[in-house]
Amino acid sequence: MIDIQKAKQELKKHVEGQKIDNPRVANKLDHILRVSEISKKLAMELNLAEEKIQLAQLIGLLHDIGRFEQYKISDITKKFNHGEAGVELLKKDNYIRKYIEENKYDEIIYTAVYEHNRYKLTPRTNRRERVVL
Repeated sequence: MIDIQKAKQELKKHVEGQKIDNPRVANKLDHILRVSEISKKLAMELNLAEEKIQLAQLIGLLHDIGRFEQYKISDITKKFNHGEAGVELLKKDNYIRKYIEENKYDEIIYTAVYEHNRYKLTPRTNRRERVVL
């Protein structure tokens, strides 16, 4: 099972630890928490198993984690893909383990974070990942 409360606490700790001087940070954290709850509701309406509901909720929590990396950059005109940055962050030093103990969903999480801000899914996305996305 996925400990959503622990994941939420970790995300809040991550954001606070960044000490980013940007007024968008609080709004982005609120947005992430709302998306996580909406993801949970949608998964429940689809009658998914409890673990898949928790996975959807976790993906909602992590989908914009790369935004905080973007907010650290002073030159906001620089091209920046926060989906890619989120995956890089989660992979670095196995940081994803702070949010989920097991690794069986890692690729689905990475794909969802990477793809969530794209107009069209990349061809590498498989059927299982598309169902979760």
